[in-house]
Amino acid sequence: MLTGDNLPSPPREYVVDLFNAYAGRFDKHLDQLHYKVPQNLFEAVMRVNKTQPLSKRVLDLGCGTGKCGVLFKTFSASMTGVDIAPRMLEVARLKNVYDDLVEADGTAFLAGSKDAYDLVIAADVFIYVGKLEELFGKLSSRMSQGGLLAFSTETTEEPGFQLRSTGRYAHSDAYIDQLARSCGFTQLSHGKTCIRMQSREPIPGSLFVYSFA
Repeated sequence: MLTGDNLPSPPREYVVDLFNAYAGRFDKHLDQLHYKVPQNLFEAVMRVNKTQPLSKRVLDLGCGTGKCGVLFKTFSASMTGVDIAPRMLEVARLKNVYDDLVEADGTAFLAGSKDAYDLVIAADVFIYVGKLEELFGKLSSRMSQGGLLAFSTETTEEPGFQLRSTGRYAHSDAYIDQLARSCGFTQLSHGKTCIRMQSREPIPGSLFVYSFA
């Protein structure tokens, strides 16, 4: 970030250390930053899910402390949470909404999973990944027919993805949609949002819901 290089992904150790240190104050701090991505994703899924059964196999990718899990338990017959930071998982476990919690990188977890998921949630996950081709490829191999993928991004007008001075990645909407379609996903919903406040300024983002053909 400091050299200006647009690295394709951050070091694993950086992400683990960042969120392990953040876990104890994560929920409270995000509330202070007016963070509403989990609620906004839930509402977006509800809008496109009117004819779908509510009993689903749900994967919360990058589940963190379980803020999405609390909301999306409504859709779940079985809910799995995956996160790279063990201390975030300790907090998520206290919420008692997951049937299984797994400490793993999301791409590696998907590569090793044999389950087909009816709903995959990724709230503010891709902003710590950068290049998404491999992750989307693994996602497409683990989706059930007609399954939903709901996620958020920080947005940029630049093509592709950009590593920002915050240490997070922003993705262009065109990059996301082209990649998703190439992996067999069809866009159902796309809306602009404020991801969070930072230094009293809103961070622009997008909310997406896709179905898998």
